[in-house]
Amino acid sequence: MNASHRIIESRLLRRGHARGDVRMANRRAFTLIEILIVLGMLVLLAGITWPVLETQIIGSELPESASRVRDVLYMARAEAAKENRRVRVRFAPGAQQPIIEIERDPIRDYNVWTPVTSAWAEQAMESLLLSDVQVHEIKLGRPEFTKPISISESPEEEKDEGETLKDEEVGALDTEEAFDDLDPSNPDNNIVDADYPVDDYRAAILFDAHGKVTWALITLARRLPEDALEEEDPSSWVLLDGRTGIASVRSPMDEDELADPANYIKRENLYLPELSDLGRLSLKSTGFGGQPAVDDDGDGIPDNVPGGDSGELDGGSGDPMQSGDNPGDSSGSNSPPPSQSDIDDKLDESGLSEAEQNNIRNALGGGRGNQSTGGNRGGGRNGGQKRDNSGGGRK
Repeated sequence: MNASHRIIESRLLRRGHARGDVRMANRRAFTLIEILIVLGMLVLLAGITWPVLETQIIGSELPESASRVRDVLYMARAEAAKENRRVRVRFAPGAQQPIIEIERDPIRDYNVWTPVTSAWAEQAMESLLLSDVQVHEIKLGRPEFTKPISISESPEEEKDEGETLKDEEVGALDTEEAFDDLDPSNPDNNIVDADYPVDDYRAAILFDAHGKVTWALITLARRLPEDALEEEDPSSWVLLDGRTGIASVRSPMDEDELADPANYIKRENLYLPELSDLGRLSLKSTGFGGQPAVDDDGDGIPDNVPGGDSGELDGGSGDPMQSGDNPGDSSGSNSPPPSQSDIDDKLDESGLSEAEQNNIRNALGGGRGNQSTGGNRGGGRNGGQKRDNSGGGRK
């Protein structure tokens, strides 16, 4: 029995191992056909999705390049203010990436420019613009679409009025602030040198030692500067404000938009408002205790106090102080001010201490409290007389 059992166990073990090997082989193995089918599906999906991805990548290169140009202008302005030196951003003819230079020694080496060695400048001069994006054009001077116009049928019409202070203030916004020394067509300007060939399409942008700069409109597109832009060509604008030095990215405007007055700042909105008629203004009081005051005559002074017992404050005749009425008198009649003896009687009946009564007399009589206490009041009479004598008062 033992031998037969061993034979049976060995056969069962061999069968189990064989079945396990078959199962493991079935789980790990793939046929060549299955592998080819999977690879074919991946290639098909890549072919379908790649044009969409390529369009998104190409479409994002232009706005990304415009944002980089804006940031470089900010950094160049900051570099000029930090170093207290002139900094310029220019493009060599036929070059895609800019050249950022600084005038290190304006006294001994005037108009001698060297590249900016900061990390941001070196990176910008190597890879500022992406792919085939080009700075197509740089125009100096304030663009027409940034100037305020009068509300008219065409933006070229000016406001035909006499010279006034308001017109002069508004007219200051129309001033052309382009510097003569930044004109690339002028061979006598002070930024042209032997190592700086003039680009007829892209003028140099110069930041002075204080960071001031002229207006500039930078056009980015996927065309070379010498090639004309077509209507269907995508482009982007970077506007450099000569008043503040702020650069902004904006969408280009076509001829129809440039001719539409609705896209311009209205000159009339920049005028100071006319002075209002002060006689038409009125003051509203909340009264006492949050209750609205009553002002029947409309002079801004509450006629009576709601919920009070004093009656009219104004009586409808204007300011009570001007009319001579006593605000504390509910009858509204002209009554003489209380005498010193009346005040003393009231204070005697009040139960206040002598010091408190003296304070009230000083407040009402302008310092008569010590005098009255010295001559008229009992109890504090001797003390008051003694203070008057020591202080140089009456004896």
